[in-house]
Amino acid sequence: MLTLAAHYRAEPWPLLQDVRPRLLEQDPGYTHLWATDGDPAAIFGVHDLHFSVGANVGTQRSAMPTCGLGWHPLWPPVVLDWWTPGDAVTTDRFTTVGAWRDYGYLEFEGRTLGPKVEEFEAFLDLPSLAAEPLELVLAIEDDDPDRERLLAHGWQLRQPSLVDTPGRYRDYVPGSRGEFSVAKGGYVGTRSGWFSDRSACYLAAGRRSCCRRPASRTCCRPVPGGSP
Repeated sequence: MLTLAAHYRAEPWPLLQDVRPRLLEQDPGYTHLWATDGDPAAIFGVHDLHFSVGANVGTQRSAMPTCGLGWHPLWPPVVLDWWTPGDAVTTDRFTTVGAWRDYGYLEFEGRTLGPKVEEFEAFLDLPSLAAEPLELVLAIEDDDPDRERLLAHGWQLRQPSLVDTPGRYRDYVPGSRGEFSVAKGGYVGTRSGWFSDRSACYLAAGRRSCCRRPASRTCCRPVPGGSP
């Protein structure tokens, strides 16, 4: 049984109680730092094996705490039958899907690591510099002052309802030219080696995916056979 994301409880859910082995695939960064302040089982639950989409977790490349657990790297799993690389592009722009202020702020090695809104600041002028349409399907409050700032800088905003079912999500991703996004501070500041399950879907659909952070450090994967 492979469960996705933290359970936030030590006791297994009733449906999992008698299933062994239990495996956890975890989003690195935030939960690891939250777990250091208490009982890791209260965040991750109790499992037999622990996998992470953070390829650096538990290695010398990242100082992020492992909470005493043996983490194994695992790229986000994708069901390839759900994605057809030959689908036509119906949206002539680069897109992404995300939440603006989720996960809040963390302290790590004397630095404050913020949500997507903080990392995005370095790329605010990108639409005018790239001369390319850039679209965000964004969970952001209607009265958030950043909404008007994004629009003023050329970002095109769409409502989350556009992707609020598996079918709509699968229609939206391959309809894009590709993905441009910015990683949350908790992923990049911990050097976790995080890779997005959303980006994996773009790649499976035959679209380029580029997830950036400031200082030109990039996590970018091209379409197989295409240019980077």
